[in-house]
Amino acid sequence: MSLSFYNINRMSRVRVVKINLTAQVEKFPEIAALMGTREWRRITSMAELAAENKKYDVAASIYEACLSPGRHEDYLKKEYEKLKRTIQKG
Repeated sequence: MSLSFYNINRMSRVRVVKINLTAQVEKFPEIAALMGTREWRRITSMAELAAENKKYDVAASIYEACLSPGRHEDYLKKEYEKLKRTIQKG
């Protein structure tokens, strides 16, 4: 399978976005608080990015900030528990 110019360009943009987001990871808990549980995919992505960069305290803060009664509260609680187990192992 060969990569087209479009796919290579898109992959490069994704890396740039990820690098830029990594620099902003400290702001994620504040953003998560505004999103609440309705943006569960974005919350999970932000927490995963923080954890990948060994910012476990920030990843935990993201879940703590967003947890409130809502449609995806149970899912986010489970993800938060998974993160806490990962932190304890590490």
